[in-house]
Amino acid sequence: MGIGRTIKEYGKLARSFNMALTGMGPVFGALAMGETGPIRLLALYVLGCGSHIFGFVLNDYIDARIDKHSDELSERPLVSGTITPGKALAFALFGLFLMFALGVPLTWPNVFPAIIILLLAAGSATLYNLISKKVPGMDVFVAGAVGLLTLFGSATVSMGFSFLAYDIALLAFLQVMFMNIVAGGLKDIDHDYKAGGRNLAIALGCKVIEHKKKKRKKKHDGGRDNDLIIPAGFKALAHGIEIVFLICVLLPWILAWGNMSPGEVPIILPALVIILLGMAMISTSTRLMAQRSFVRPQMRKLIGLHYALNFSLVPVMLGVIIHWWIFLFAFIPPLGFMLSNLALHGEAATPKTM
Repeated sequence: MGIGRTIKEYGKLARSFNMALTGMGPVFGALAMGETGPIRLLALYVLGCGSHIFGFVLNDYIDARIDKHSDELSERPLVSGTITPGKALAFALFGLFLMFALGVPLTWPNVFPAIIILLLAAGSATLYNLISKKVPGMDVFVAGAVGLLTLFGSATVSMGFSFLAYDIALLAFLQVMFMNIVAGGLKDIDHDYKAGGRNLAIALGCKVIEHKKKKRKKKHDGGRDNDLIIPAGFKALAHGIEIVFLICVLLPWILAWGNMSPGEVPIILPALVIILLGMAMISTSTRLMAQRSFVRPQMRKLIGLHYALNFSLVPVMLGVIIHWWIFLFAFIPPLGFMLSNLALHGEAATPKTM
């Protein structure tokens, strides 16, 4: 492969469409503690991208056997064979190296106990990748890894964590819980179910029922080749995570509101923006779980939209509480999502390796 093709394949392997999302985790953790230094924030962003590479590449390395059951994941480098398992593992370890190569100087000279948080984040991500398809509910470990990564961002400022620092870490945890349990569980339900995976979506009854051509549905059923079954209990869990997320977004904002003078910030506008974004987020997840047939490209578009809406709530909240300009960070993950997809797949809204 030429250098350009090689870069593209490693970009696909790293799931770069949502790398900007993970990269912002430790940045928000530091912002919650009052960090504003651009060099340190940039270093935290790169550290977050390193953690993303480690977690996602290791996931593909371990799940390659299962992913081969799906023709729609043929663009993943370990499925297509454009990158060997050995090189993929080396790339994952490079991400791990990047985490600690930046983590140590960011916490120097008081490296401990802050670096322990980063070790726990890496360990939690590794444990998830090893057992996620074997035991239902293991999403808590990958969510915990991102929550700890966000808390590490706060620890680079001070170990005396504020309420806002804990809240931001909890928001990161909830965001990844939804992404893994709902978005990840549904978009991979076809081959996970065939391969005997045991994630929470399957445990709660989500499945795809395929119809042979001779038993194809009648016209009034739309001629579907498969039925996507999503039980009410799974939908309730998904919306429950979203509601708790919105409460965590609103709580520090409401507390801060009580300490503001009447003319200090335009209160109504950010409140309206948060409410509208929250409604759009829940509407998107409702559309995702209302699909009657399994169509991965449509799921990818809805999941991408949900990522953007879900994430944007955090910088909007921080913009009201800390500095108004922080809300501009809301544009980074959607921009990274679209540019990555355009560069790797030629389509802004559809990551084909998701």
